[in-house]
Amino acid sequence: MPLFPRKYSPEATREKIRQWCDRAERAHSDVRSRLTQWGVPSAEREELIAELIRDNLLNEERYASAFASDHARLRGWGVNKILHALRAKGVSDANIQRALSTLPEEYAAAAMRDALRRKESGLRGLPVWQKKQKGIRYLLARGFPADAAVRLAEEYFGKG
Repeated sequence: MPLFPRKYSPEATREKIRQWCDRAERAHSDVRSRLTQWGVPSAEREELIAELIRDNLLNEERYASAFASDHARLRGWGVNKILHALRAKGVSDANIQRALSTLPEEYAAAAMRDALRRKESGLRGLPVWQKKQKGIRYLLARGFPADAAVRLAEEYFGKG
């Protein structure tokens, strides 16, 4: 007995998954997961994914590029966090590298400064060394490179 009972007929499944992929860029793993939840058998699932790729509704390179751009611009994520999130989605390393190479480098510096500016309001009253330490940790958690985080925190909070 399947883990999930079939939710839609084969024709309805095909139409619904096509509409879902048409609304936004999707990762192969997300489509596979959605089809599994709908109770679609594995052979039919792989056939549907192949059809979506053939009809250009599912494109891993396009997905990776859109994901990287959106998460950098809208969420303020750094390269490392985007890289790990795309790997978790099962995107190939070649597509990840292509997507990351399209991100403008000057944007990363501005995003880091904005992140430190937001973090600084919660650090009032702390010694400079502690502000710097917490600022670096915050930038690392946002996915920015360590050397850039240290350099910017020292510049922003001072050498103390």
